[in-house]
Amino acid sequence: MSRPDDLVAYMYQADLYCPRCIIGELSGRSPHAIDGPTTVAGVEAALDAPAHLHGIDRMLEWTFDSGEFPKVVFRHELQHCEHCQGAGTVGIMYGPRGRQYPGGDVHCGECDGAGTADRCGHCRERLGH
Repeated sequence: MSRPDDLVAYMYQADLYCPRCIIGELSGRSPHAIDGPTTVAGVEAALDAPAHLHGIDRMLEWTFDSGEFPKVVFRHELQHCEHCQGAGTVGIMYGPRGRQYPGGDVHCGECDGAGTADRCGHCRERLGH
């Protein structure tokens, strides 16, 4: 079950990145280059060390710019899909052969059920899955 306070992405140099891609993106562009894991907890731990070395307090996000170092993005901060209003599903009124089918929900075709139109700037996968 997803929660609005789930960490789903990172903002870095005016783009969004999924946790799997931020380490590679940071390594390729920044003097804070690191190699590390791809889980959210592992990425968070991997980002703490170079931030500390360069005097960046990641808990005080207003003290640094996302152009300098990645900032976390939570699920509730993503743009909602306009088609499903962020629900990830849409109700269908009609089924096969035009029969009424009230109350049936299917994954939104616009956002693939993610509830957001935002994509990772590197791998282009939808954020929030």
